[in-house]
Amino acid sequence: MNTSQKTNALLAAALLTLLVACKDEVANPNNFTVAMTTSNLKRLEPGQGYYQLWISFPEKNSRALGKPGHDDGNFVSFGTFNVSADGAKLECLCGSVKTFEPAKEVNINLAVDAIVTIELDGEPNDQPGSRLLGGVFTGSDRVANAQLSAGAEDIFDFNYSTTSAEFMLATPTTAEANDFRNGIWWIKSGSATIAGIQNLPALADSARWRYEGWVINKTAANPIAYSTGRFRTVAGADHDFAGATAGPGNGFAFPGQDFVRAANNIPGPLQLDIGNFEARLTLEPEPDNSPLPFTLTALSTPVIGPNLDNPNQTVAMQNRVLDTFPAATITINR
Repeated sequence: MNTSQKTNALLAAALLTLLVACKDEVANPNNFTVAMTTSNLKRLEPGQGYYQLWISFPEKNSRALGKPGHDDGNFVSFGTFNVSADGAKLECLCGSVKTFEPAKEVNINLAVDAIVTIELDGEPNDQPGSRLLGGVFTGSDRVANAQLSAGAEDIFDFNYSTTSAEFMLATPTTAEANDFRNGIWWIKSGSATIAGIQNLPALADSARWRYEGWVINKTAANPIAYSTGRFRTVAGADHDFAGATAGPGNGFAFPGQDFVRAANNIPGPLQLDIGNFEARLTLEPEPDNSPLPFTLTALSTPVIGPNLDNPNQTVAMQNRVLDTFPAATITINR
């Protein structure tokens, strides 16, 4: 073998050693970046709180089990943030562009899943609040991605795009026959014994979310929203029964409200079928972070009526999950 051949052989051996070393090398757990892209994630206005990103670092064998299997104590905060007014970028609460960094030292190679929560102003944020999005990391030792959604196991664990509903205008708390336009109840086919909301899972008492019904007056430039009550399950009345604006009688044993008199800054009676009212069902953080509807609209009827003539006529709602529920992708580069 001549000198040139020996040189080439040595170079080839060195290159092979380098390739093997690169293949077997474990990513430096202290050298990484975390990035987030979002879709349909709305800005939280003053009083509504802020978002927070958390990544979990549970026991090593959790990944082998195929699911996180951990509690809140395994989550490490990677920072609080909000969305810019135009929805184009993620911002620090001070308004600058957000950079995600862990609140304490972590081994990024052990990251299992991520969640995005809503935290209230003035509340401790060292534990996750109302969980909005979640997903499990997949990928290589160099790049890992987590596709976050509201339907993830760690969040609602349900596909709300399968939910449907109908409501009826009625005023069970009065003896009047012609004031049915002043109340709204989620009951089916004019029946006082069948829920009008289908395929909506009950929320546990410990869940930091509640369902809420709304009627929204869109007559003015700034729509006015009136709550019909919060609830955990469709198999019963909501938290305020027929509401403070109801008459002297009892309401149906399902979510809804009568608006037959003024109370609690709500004018009365409200005629809901004049063509300017929207009906809406939302998911709301608990504790409630605003007197206005939250952005997670599960169902809506953009226009009630107008001029519904049949007091037993039911109105179907449109599923809005694909339009209103957010999603996100978390990318770890190591």
